[in-house]
Amino acid sequence: MKKTKRKRTTREKQAQSQKRRKNILIAFMCVVLICVGYIGADAFMLRHDRPVTGGKTVTLSSGESGKQSSNTNYISLGIPSVALDNSVMLKSVLNSAKGGGYNSVAFDLKRDDGTIGYTSVLTTVDTFGGISTPATHLHESLKAATSQNITPVARICCLKDNVVPKKSSEMALMKDNKVYEDKNGNTYLNPDSEAAMKYLREIVSESYNLGVRVFVLSSVTLPDGAPNIKSGGFDSIVSKIRGDAVDAEFIEAVDVTLNGWDAEEGEYNDTGLKNEIKKLPKLKSNQIYVVKTEKDINEINKKLKSNKLKGYIIYED
Repeated sequence: MKKTKRKRTTREKQAQSQKRRKNILIAFMCVVLICVGYIGADAFMLRHDRPVTGGKTVTLSSGESGKQSSNTNYISLGIPSVALDNSVMLKSVLNSAKGGGYNSVAFDLKRDDGTIGYTSVLTTVDTFGGISTPATHLHESLKAATSQNITPVARICCLKDNVVPKKSSEMALMKDNKVYEDKNGNTYLNPDSEAAMKYLREIVSESYNLGVRVFVLSSVTLPDGAPNIKSGGFDSIVSKIRGDAVDAEFIEAVDVTLNGWDAEEGEYNDTGLKNEIKKLPKLKSNQIYVVKTEKDINEINKKLKSNKLKGYIIYED
C-alpha cells in the first residue's frame, strides 16, 4: 500500500510540474502577444499621428500678368536640428519662439552641405554616412511643439549636396564624365536621376511618417554654368519627391540677407534696414523668405512685423 501511494504521489508531482510549465508557457506567449500588439499600435500611431498645422495661407494682391501672389503665414524661428531633443534644449527653444511671437520653428532635415539633420534609419542615409548633429527625438519633439501651437517647419536643400555625389556617380550631376563642381567646389544631385530623386523622396516619406507636414525646399535649380538638364525647378522637384506625403505643404525658399546697411551713411541703422525690407523680392505662390542676419533676430522679427511681412524664417548668420 505504501509503495502504491508513493507512485501516486510521484505521478501527481509530475502532473503538477507539467501544469506549471504549461502555465509558464501560456504566460510567456501572452507577454509576447501584448508586446507585438504594442509595437503594432506604436507603428500605427507613428504613421497616423499628425501634428496640427498652425500656419494659414494668406492671399495677397494680384501680381504681374494677373497671377495671384500668395504667402504662407509662418513667422518662423530658425533653430539647429539638434535642439529637437525632446528635452531641456527643446523647452528652451519653444519658450524663445513663443516669447518672440513666432508661430513656428524651422530646422534642417537635409542641409546645404548634404548632411542629414535628424536620426534616420534609411539604408541610403546610412550608406552615405551623412548624419550630423541630428534631431535625436524628432517625433516626440514635433508633438511637443504642436502641443504649444508651434508649427514645425522642415527645410530640405534639394540639389546642392557635398556628400552623396562624391559616393554615387549614379546620383551625381556629371560633366565630361566627372562629378560637376561649381566655382565654390560644391557638388549637386542630378534632378534627372531617378535614384537621386528617390533618395530625397525617402527622406520626405520618413520625416512625414514621423510627423512633419510642412517642407521648405531650397536649391531646386542648378547654378549658372551647370550642365544643361531638362528637369529642375520647384514644381518639378515637388512632383518627384512628394511620394506618400499627399497632404503635406511644400514651400519654396527665397534666400535674403537683412543687416540694415545704409550706404549713404556708411553704417548699419534702422533706415538701412527699412530700405532693405522694401527691396525684398515679391513672393510668388508657395514661397517664403529665409532671412539670414548678423543682427539680433528678435529685432529683425519686430521690423518685419511692423512692415506687415508674413511668411519668413529667420536664422542668425
